[in-house]
Amino acid sequence: MSVPRVFDLGACLLHGPMSVAIRSGEMGRSTIGKGGSTPGTYSFGEMLQLLDFLENKIEIPAEFRPICGYHLNYQPGTGAAGFTGADVCLIEPNGVVDIDWDGFKINRAQVQRYVTNPLKVLGREAAKTASNWYQRGILACNEEVRGDLAQQLIQQIPDTIEGHDLLVGILDRAHGIQRDVHADMDEIIRRIPIPIGLIAYAYQYLPDGRPVFWPSDFQKQMKSVAARFNLPYLEPWRLVLEHGGAPVLKPDLRHYREEFIPTVSSFISRFAADVAERGKMAA
Repeated sequence: MSVPRVFDLGACLLHGPMSVAIRSGEMGRSTIGKGGSTPGTYSFGEMLQLLDFLENKIEIPAEFRPICGYHLNYQPGTGAAGFTGADVCLIEPNGVVDIDWDGFKINRAQVQRYVTNPLKVLGREAAKTASNWYQRGILACNEEVRGDLAQQLIQQIPDTIEGHDLLVGILDRAHGIQRDVHADMDEIIRRIPIPIGLIAYAYQYLPDGRPVFWPSDFQKQMKSVAARFNLPYLEPWRLVLEHGGAPVLKPDLRHYREEFIPTVSSFISRFAADVAERGKMAA
C-alpha cells in the first residue's frame, strides 16, 4: 500500500516529524507548494491566508515574506489546484489569536525574531516591556495595553537599530484578533477537498510530561471542533507523557529532542494513513 502524500497546516512540532517521515518513506511529499518548505502557520487566520496564497487570491510581497514566514521563492505547486497534490491534510493549530499587521497575518515565531528578541539589546526593562506587549497586549487582544506598551518601546528605539522601520511598524500597527475556531474550521473544510485530520497542540509540558495548554481552554476548543466536524483527532502529548516528559523534550519543555522525533514521526504517520483510509471508506 502506498503511503499518503501529506500537506500540513501547522508549525515546527508538525513540520519536524513530517520531514523525518518523508525522508524515511512513511509519508509522501505533496506538490501543493514549491520553492521552499510549507510556511509555518500558528493561527487559523494564517492557515486561511496560506490557502488564499495557494489559490492565487493574494500575493505576499517580498518585503512581507520574512515576517509572514514565507520563503522568498515559495509559490503554488503543480498540485495546488483542487489539492490534487496531496491525499491528506493534517492541521495543528497553535492558538486562537491572529497577529494582524496591515491586513497580513504574520507569523508569531518571526515576530519574536524581528521584534521582541532585537529589543533585548535595549536592556532588561525594555525586554520585559516587549514581552508584555506581546503576551498582555497582542495575544490577549488588549488594544489599550498593546498601544501603551508599543509607544513606550518606540520611544526607546534608536534610529541605528537593525531593521528599524519593520520593528517600529509592527510595534505601532500589529494587533491581535480573536478567531472563531468553528467558523474557521468550517471554511477550511469547504476549501480543502481531501481528508483532514486534526492534531492537538500543547503549549508546554511539565517535567513529568503532563501538558500545559494556553489559553487554558484551548484543548477543550479543539476537541469541540473535532467533534462538531467529525474529524479524526490525534493527541501527541499522550506520547510525551508515556515517555516521561523531560527525557524526550528539550530544556524549554516545548520541543522534542532530536532522538525522539522519529518516534513522533511514526506516530503521526500512522495517523495520516488512518485519515486517508477513513477518507476512502467515506467516499
